[in-house]
Amino acid sequence: MGGRAVEGTGLENRQTRKGLVGSNPTPSATLRGRTTGRARPEMTVQILWNACTQEPASWLRWIECHPSTSQTVFSVVAIVGAAVIPTALYLAQRRARKLERLEKSGSLATGLIGAIWLLETEIDRVERELVRYHDDPPSTDAWNAWFGDLILNIPQPLTAALPQMLEAQENIIGPFRQSEMLAVTFNGYVAKFQTLRDRLQSKDWPQLHERISSSLHLTRKAVGEAQNIINSARVVKSQ
Repeated sequence: MGGRAVEGTGLENRQTRKGLVGSNPTPSATLRGRTTGRARPEMTVQILWNACTQEPASWLRWIECHPSTSQTVFSVVAIVGAAVIPTALYLAQRRARKLERLEKSGSLATGLIGAIWLLETEIDRVERELVRYHDDPPSTDAWNAWFGDLILNIPQPLTAALPQMLEAQENIIGPFRQSEMLAVTFNGYVAKFQTLRDRLQSKDWPQLHERISSSLHLTRKAVGEAQNIINSARVVKSQ
């Protein structure tokens, strides 16, 4: 009896509040364990679903749902941007430089308007001198004086502006520069032909006269083109 009482007491000590539990768990305990095991996957799916479908911004939802595609798109955008942005900056700088050249060229040409009119007046004067000796050369006494009268007085603003004109916009300043250069060339022809008096024969005079006239005609043509720029208001803005 005593031994059984001891054994019964030990068995009672191993009971839980809800009864005896052997080495194998009860069915109710197993069910609770399985339910707890499914809770975490269901919570993860719920989080992904929210990020993919309930994000307020549509573009963020698309990124969340298509991570690989969005990464590819971002890479393409980065490559295109790396190529397009420097090109756009270069074109913008090039346009700014062009506009600056146009502005400087216009200001320079505006300052040369008076000089072009003076040069045209000089060309008119020399043409009248050429008419005086069209058929026969001047006498020996009048030779040097007459060739001296053929020299064009190039206005100083035109010659002083030549270095600046070399860097100016061609379609605006080109005829101005050409006028100055051809006027200088004409004066060089006159100075050269003046030294031929002792070797010149009467039969050679028409050819010499024609060469002088042709050089003067080229100068007048360039002056006319410069005046066309002025008259077409590409340089001077109408008030």
